[in-house]
Amino acid sequence: MQLERSPRVARFAEPGDIGPAELAHAVYFDLAEGIDPAILVKFLFERVELPPAEAQDIVGRENARLQELMLQVAERLERGDKPIDIADGLVERDWPRALANGFVTRMQQELRTMARTVQGRGQLLAASLHRMLIGFAWFSGGVFVTWFTQREAESRGGGTALIAWGAILYGLAAVLMGAWRWIRLKASEVT
Repeated sequence: MQLERSPRVARFAEPGDIGPAELAHAVYFDLAEGIDPAILVKFLFERVELPPAEAQDIVGRENARLQELMLQVAERLERGDKPIDIADGLVERDWPRALANGFVTRMQQELRTMARTVQGRGQLLAASLHRMLIGFAWFSGGVFVTWFTQREAESRGGGTALIAWGAILYGLAAVLMGAWRWIRLKASEVT
C-alpha cells in the first residue's frame, strides 16, 4: 500500500487522534508527496472512521488547494524561475524543505513529460492561448477605460481622466508570456 511512506495521516490511526484542521493539513501534505487521493479517502474511512462523504470532502478540498498551487508552480517554472526559489517560497508557507524540493522536482518532471506527449502538448498550448486571451482582455479593458474617461473629460471641457496603466501592463505581460510559451512549444514540435 502506498500509504506506508506517508508519515502524516498514517500516524493518526485512532478516531479522535486529530482535529479537523490538523487532519486537513496532513492530507494536504500527503497529497503533495504524491499519495493517491483514493488511498487517502479509504484510509480516512477505515482507520480514522470518518464517514465516506466527509473523507471524500476533506481529500477533495485539499486536492483542489494543491491543484491550484501546482498551477502556480508550473507557471513559475515555465517563466524560468529557479526551482530553488520556488521551493524557498513553499518553505516560507511552512512546507518542510525536503517536501518542497521534491514537489518542485516532480513538477519539473511532469512538465517535461507533458511537453513530450501529444495530449500534454495540447494542454500546454491551450493554457498558453488561455493566458493570451486573459491578457488581451485585461489590456483591452485598460485601454477602453483610459479612452472612455479621456473622452468624458474632453466632453465636459476638462477634468480628470483615468489612465489604467496597471491593467494595460498586466495584460501586455500576460499576452507576451503566453505567446512566448506558445512559440517555444510550437518550435519544439518542429525539432
